[in-house]
Order: sequence, then structure tokens, then C-alpha cells
Amino acid sequence: MYVAENHENLHHILVFFTITGVKPGAELQAEVLPLQSSEQGDHFVLKCGSHTSLPLLLPVYTTPGKKEVRAQGTHYEIKLTTTGSASPFSDINGQPAPLLDATQLASINPTSFLCASCTLPLIQSSKVGTYRDLPSEHWEELVEAWMCHSDQKLHDQVTKHGKRGFWPSPGQALVGGSYILFEESAMNLNNIHMKEEPTVCSFSP
Repeated sequence: MYVAENHENLHHILVFFTITGVKPGAELQAEVLPLQSSEQGDHFVLKCGSHTSLPLLLPVYTTPGKKEVRAQGTHYEIKLTTTGSASPFSDINGQPAPLLDATQLASINPTSFLCASCTLPLIQSSKVGTYRDLPSEHWEELVEAWMCHSDQKLHDQVTKHGKRGFWPSPGQALVGGSYILFEESAMNLNNIHMKEEPTVCSFSP
């Protein structure tokens, strides 16, 4: 299971992943594969002994070759420098495609959401009727900064979301800065492999 984040302003990709069944001290290697003419983006593989993963898709282009893998507690990380080449998620001018907000998603009314790695449909779009933007990831800190008097009380809705977070209702999707939260009934669960931790898939509408 892996997540690849493109930090556009910092010109690098951070890949976070977990692997089950790896013995402590086992040597783990990562390698970005050379781009083939028929491919639409960079891929990387993970190697441990005689085992090699399937090619895993990256969100933007980077340089091929072996990459350093760092162990970080319960997961591993890889840092990749991005290049100026076009990406499979770029517009016709080679510029990174802007992230869509709730209004834009509602206007284009996506008919499907596919996994960017295997192209299997992940979401039943017919069961998503509304899209709503989520607040900033740091909204709680911002609220605290504006609460200048100790006797001020938060609205019940704010208090509730501060304790349990934001979760979509049936028929609703919540749009964050780099992700969308869907309610379980809208998911194609047969196409999502669940293990001890939730599977995170990147997708394109």
C-alpha cells in the first residue's frame, strides 16, 4: 500500500508505503523504471530479496534509477526529485492540471472515478449527488487563534466536527486539498483491497 504526494513548489515527490511480511533488517530497494515510449508516466518498483512489486504509478515525472528507501517507524519513505517533463496529470501545455474544487466537480459531473494504477472503477458516481469543500486542514488551530476570550463558546457543529472530524453523508462527497472523501455506499468495494490499514488509491475523474 502506498501514497505518492507531489509537492509541486518543492519540486519533489514523497512516497509513503507499508509492506507486510518483511523481516526486520531485510534490505529494501526502490527503482524508478526508465520511461518507455508507450507509457504515459513514470513507474517505480520495490524489491526485497527475490521479490519485486508490480510497477507503481507516480503522479509526475522524475529521474530513473535506484532510490534511497528510509524506514520511518511503521512505514517507509522515498523522496524523488521531479523533472520538467509533462505528466499524465498535466494539461495540453505540460502544466500541472489544477486540483478541482467541489463547484468544479459538480459542474463536470464525473461519470466514474478510476484507480490511476489499475484503471478499475472505485466509485459509483451515480450514488454521489453533491460535492462540498472541506475547510483547511488546520481549521481547528485557526478557530483557536480567533477565540480571544476564555468565555467564548464554539457552535455545536464546530465542537462536533472537532471531536469526530468531517465525514460524508450518503450521496455526498467531501473535497479536500488533495483528496476526496466518499461515503462507503458509493464505493466499489470489490475493487478495493482492504488490509489491516485502509487502502489509499489515487484516482482520476
